[in-house]
Amino acid sequence: MSPTGKMLDVLQAAASYAVTEYIEYSDKKIRSRSQSYNSKVNEPDLNIENSLVKPSYISSKGILLSEIQYSIRSSNRGKQKITEKRSFVKGNERYELPERKITKNQGTYLTTAKIRLPRGLDKGTWTLVTVISSEYSEDRTIDVVYVR
Repeated sequence: MSPTGKMLDVLQAAASYAVTEYIEYSDKKIRSRSQSYNSKVNEPDLNIENSLVKPSYISSKGILLSEIQYSIRSSNRGKQKITEKRSFVKGNERYELPERKITKNQGTYLTTAKIRLPRGLDKGTWTLVTVISSEYSEDRTIDVVYVR
């Protein structure tokens, strides 16, 4: 890798870190493992059912609440390693938020992330992309946030 490439990697890592002063998670199990799922043969093991970002209009100093409801339908695999990744995208700019790795059984979960936006984030329309993945499947959701 060239020195310029290394410098870009360092700058991107610093920008990723600067995007949030913190990100705080909480989880709530909605349906238990014993809940019956009517899975089809080709249905993915992991499925995002709902996503919500509030407020959708926010100042660059504000706190954003991101809620994702997802289901894991793989009782024969036991616990699965789940990774949650969130990033802000605007044009060619991309800010990766710290990812989260957890272990979950089959069930439906509501995960909430409180995200403090950095001071000086450019005003305009940003897209919050959330990818939730396991070893066997992944799903993503896209929410629009207006920074004023």
